[in-house]
Amino acid sequence: MKSFYACFKQLASRLFFSVRFFLEIDTNSILKHYINSVFVLLNLLLTKKPYRILHFYIPVIFSAIYILFSLVYQKGFNQNAIYSALDWNNVPNVFLYVFGVPLGFVPLLTLLLYTITVIRDDIGNLCEKNIWREPINTNKNTGTYLTFNSTSSMEAAI
Repeated sequence: MKSFYACFKQLASRLFFSVRFFLEIDTNSILKHYINSVFVLLNLLLTKKPYRILHFYIPVIFSAIYILFSLVYQKGFNQNAIYSALDWNNVPNVFLYVFGVPLGFVPLLTLLLYTITVIRDDIGNLCEKNIWREPINTNKNTGTYLTFNSTSSMEAAI
């Protein structure tokens, strides 16, 4: 569920920002979407929450449900479009988003977030392996290292 949250937040903020970027730019919109995107990216980088690439279907299904909701909302209840990109009165342009977002953008975003997670985990594993290792003497020929996992550093130094 956490991987869904991260991908959905990125998807929502990127979709909304990309649609509004070419139409109108206001400070409130930019701050809301950039801060949201930066928060999700920092959350992904600083926590060790797993992000599975096989969970890409969850944001795809959510995107499809949201697109259907926008269709029912606009046509079924005679309301204005929620986003100008999802204006069902302009069907040819809507199909770019209807097929482009769930089938193109979401898998690419999932792959990007998964790649960031793999790099984060690799860096974390390297740090965990090397952070508790210090040389016990200055003789570079021995290559002996002391691991502080089993004993405290003070006991090992004595």
